[in-house]
Amino acid sequence: MTSDAPKEKKPAAPQWALAAFHLFFEQAERLENVVWLSVQGISGLRGIPNIFQVLAEVDEKLPDHDEQLASARKQADLAQKEIDLGFPLLFGNATVTLWSYLESMVRAALVAWLKNDLSVWQVDTIARLRVRLGEYEQLSPEERLYYVAELIESETAAGLRNGIERFEAMLKPFRLEGAVPAQLRRDMFEFGQIRNAIVHRGGRTDRQLTNSCPWLNLSLGSDLPIGREQFNRYRRATHNYVLLLICRVGEQFGRDTTQHRQAVFAEYGAA
Repeated sequence: MTSDAPKEKKPAAPQWALAAFHLFFEQAERLENVVWLSVQGISGLRGIPNIFQVLAEVDEKLPDHDEQLASARKQADLAQKEIDLGFPLLFGNATVTLWSYLESMVRAALVAWLKNDLSVWQVDTIARLRVRLGEYEQLSPEERLYYVAELIESETAAGLRNGIERFEAMLKPFRLEGAVPAQLRRDMFEFGQIRNAIVHRGGRTDRQLTNSCPWLNLSLGSDLPIGREQFNRYRRATHNYVLLLICRVGEQFGRDTTQHRQAVFAEYGAA
């Protein structure tokens, strides 16, 4: 026999708790699309000189042929150089941008929690924050929440931590920290170290990076060879970490996300 009784509707997380994640994936998707379009566009420049050459052969009245052909060949040579190098500038800048989106997402998520769940203000880490009233009173309501989020980052010494440890420290007062597969944790640690070397060392390997990530086998002072495979690994690691964060949010509102969490752990060979 089948029951006609309506099934109990599973609870869902409110939109305010998910908005930061939606924005992150929108930004990340746009970044990835621009990266791939750039790769395709640069690669396509190699065929332009041949097009001008063929046009010149079939159209004797083609103006400025020599100048256009020389310009096209120069661009084709530059494109081939980037292709041979593996687009390090493009993927390096994309790496920095993706990390900044991740940082922004975590802060926005905390601000949403501060704004919509007043119980978090009673958590010891947040309740004992020292606020400079002169600065605080001059801020708008939204700016005040970001001000508090920055104080939480300082109070938890998140800025002194590496990889996802800095985010986990900030998330802990909100009960949003949790387990992360070891390999995913290492990929995110490497991602953060590479990002720091690009931003603070002009894209060259420093002692901090070589000591922190010996598995990369990088030579001190060398240019960072950020390519498609490396960026894809950081992108995938970031998406998996954000997925775990979404699972944690869902669980705060009674949602069973065990299947999704286990899928992430299984991808990294973890139980």
